[in-house]
Amino acid sequence: DAAQQASTTPVSETHSTFHVGGLGHTNNSTRWNGYVQEAILFGVSTKANHSAIATDINSNYLIYQPTDTPTSGLLATYSGAAAAYSVRQLSDKAVIAMRIRRDSDDAETNIGFDSNGDLDTTAISDFCSTANGYVVEWADQSTNGNHATQSTNANQPQIYNGTAVITENSKPALDFDGTNDKLQFDLTTGVQSGGHWHAFHVMQSSDANAIVMSNRSVNHGWYMISQATTNTSVHAGMTGPTGGGSSTNYWKNG
Repeated sequence: DAAQQASTTPVSETHSTFHVGGLGHTNNSTRWNGYVQEAILFGVSTKANHSAIATDINSNYLIYQPTDTPTSGLLATYSGAAAAYSVRQLSDKAVIAMRIRRDSDDAETNIGFDSNGDLDTTAISDFCSTANGYVVEWADQSTNGNHATQSTNANQPQIYNGTAVITENSKPALDFDGTNDKLQFDLTTGVQSGGHWHAFHVMQSSDANAIVMSNRSVNHGWYMISQATTNTSVHAGMTGPTGGGSSTNYWKNG
């Protein structure tokens, strides 16, 4: 889950024998205790290409989510997103869609996108096998790194049911249980103080009133509710510290 890039000033001493998982620099008994997936040695300076090499490695091993400005995708066409979470690739710079956990041993892994720019469902199936899969982190694809996370196992939305990736309308979907599941993110960057808020969601709920997103602490703040009983509108608004406030109805599907 981590990568290290290092360069040293050449010295005159020559070594011909190297060790992968080698000896420590202070004694001859310390060995590397961990996993190794790739080791590349260059006999020439690669200083000018460090960034490109690191990008290539990351695209294969999904070590971190880049915050580079996108050059293609929805977030390149429509810039300025404070946070963006999706089961499809919204930015050509995004390599991680989410981090998931399987409940058989609580092991975790990052999941990226397939060649079509959709969630890599094959990678999820291969990792989970017959275990259930849950989302630990939904990666922010904007340039702000506002990842939505949940460290409590019981509160993580489900993405894999032990047999297949959960879908809605033939597309992968995070399944929130309506009781305690939630992913939390802090919009500390990318938000204009006192500015406008514009939100776009793809969602489905069978509940009469289902809160899809909010910043409510107890009984006040901003919220957006799907009113499934009418199946026609989305309700959004503000509530004050003692209740009340204002709200607006928005029509769904255009």
